[in-house]
Amino acid sequence: MKRKLPEHIISSVPPKNIFDFSDENSYGGFFVIGYPHWDAYVSAAESEFWIGVVPNINLTERTIELPKIERDEKKKRAKKVHHNFEPFFDSIPKRIIRLAGRYNDSHWDLVKAIILLGKDFEELIKTNPAMAYLIVKLNEINTTFQLYNETELLKKLIRTKQKEILRLAFFPATESMRKILGKINPEFISRESFILFNRFIVTAQKRSDRIIKLLTHIDSINENLMRLLSYFPELSLEISNKLISELINEKDFDALIIKLERIRKRSASVNIPFPKISLVAEINTVDKTNLERVREKKKALESFPAPPIDGNEIITPLLTVKEQISWSRKQRNCIKDFTGSVKRKRSYFYKINFEKEEATLEIKLRNGEPVFGDLLGTGNKKVSPELRTYVKRWFSNAQNKKQN
Repeated sequence: MKRKLPEHIISSVPPKNIFDFSDENSYGGFFVIGYPHWDAYVSAAESEFWIGVVPNINLTERTIELPKIERDEKKKRAKKVHHNFEPFFDSIPKRIIRLAGRYNDSHWDLVKAIILLGKDFEELIKTNPAMAYLIVKLNEINTTFQLYNETELLKKLIRTKQKEILRLAFFPATESMRKILGKINPEFISRESFILFNRFIVTAQKRSDRIIKLLTHIDSINENLMRLLSYFPELSLEISNKLISELINEKDFDALIIKLERIRKRSASVNIPFPKISLVAEINTVDKTNLERVREKKKALESFPAPPIDGNEIITPLLTVKEQISWSRKQRNCIKDFTGSVKRKRSYFYKINFEKEEATLEIKLRNGEPVFGDLLGTGNKKVSPELRTYVKRWFSNAQNKKQN
């Protein structure tokens, strides 16, 4: 049976503006009410319940992404229905298609905003397309604000107080920020990158105004700069404005960014400062130097100071963090928590294998001098008298040898 929209939805809409893209065998009803009404509804098969939806449309390619409904895989797959979308797109004024089609996505929302906000919004798309896109995405950036409920306020703000729109999006409410948005080509704007860009600017103004200064003085914000700030925010705050300015115009931008991000993460892993890089030509050399420095730092972090007393075939010093943690797990004791004490030269730990008996010895360091500490077996149990006697003799011999 042919599906129909409820009368209360279509009573004021001319039939020519209602486009039926339903597929009874697949997802039930899907109707788009075209320009200038601009609504869409979907219902599941055999359901009388209709839900308002935001279709994913592309004004440039003249396509509509049909709703995806889970289907019973046991049922025979229905033959695909081919819809003619041309009449729907033909109903939209060409000037609106040109304006909203300048962007990569959100075409449905952009047309809706043009309908609601009128000529002032159309002019804003021409003069500051990123600011216009910000209005469309305000409800995603600031969930307390709803475009459809605040149209009169927005009309006023577009005409007289565009900086207030910035404040609603948590951007700096300044003329320089408004001009920064004006430097973004709509071809470089996508929903994900734009929202990430917003988050970065909000964070950056708390940590540094350097990026804001760069954006203020740069002639235009190209795709590479947009990607850098949106997807590599931590890196953006590490590298200099001079390097950014050169980097965003490099043909090997992607490879260079990956290398710089690798340097940043590598440095952070051992808590050393990000190296100073002034020019793109320095990146490869700095990368090699940084790699070596990080390796040395990791080695230093992993290796303990020299043991206060040399070991033997039975009593062996634990020389690295890895060795101490591994022996701690095997012995079921807590010396894994005292690697810092060894690094600070307050203690040293030895593993003992004496006649099939295992144990752990702690030698404490007082003013740099070794002091006999805890000697415990597996699970912190007492060791045999024979093992304790052997270890005590080893310790005493080492002390006597040192004194002589």
